[in-house]
Amino acid sequence: MTCMMMIVVMMMTMMILRYVLVQVGQMQLLRRQIAHQLHTSCKFNSKFLASALNTMNEYGFVHVQKDYKKDDTDNEDDFYV
Repeated sequence: MTCMMMIVVMMMTMMILRYVLVQVGQMQLLRRQIAHQLHTSCKFNSKFLASALNTMNEYGFVHVQKDYKKDDTDNEDDFYV
């Protein structure tokens, strides 16, 4: 191989390597953007879901307390009759 052919082969190899590195870099940037978007979306959604769950728990607790109070008053009436 002549020196000129070696230079051409080396330049082609460098071009291929550069292309591959650019593709990998773009994929990494895309992966990071997707991860950021998912993380941000999950944070917003989790706040709403946590709030809804908290509201349901409070409603359930109040509902159970009312049932117990109602049952206690029913039992007291039966006891004194």
